[in-house]
Amino acid sequence: MPDLNAIPGMTALRSQTKGDPRIKIAVLDGPIDLDIVCFQSANITRLDPY
Repeated sequence: MPDLNAIPGMTALRSQTKGDPRIKIAVLDGPIDLDIVCFQSANITRLDPY
């Protein structure tokens, strides 16, 4: 796993919040097939690109 503290601004962000381990974020490079079993019970929000 990369050193997350090497990301610009990460140290400042972490000083403001401890985060919530229940929240997971994924960045995908295309649409996903929500019919795949692993996504069927997931709470997924699709954001349109700007």
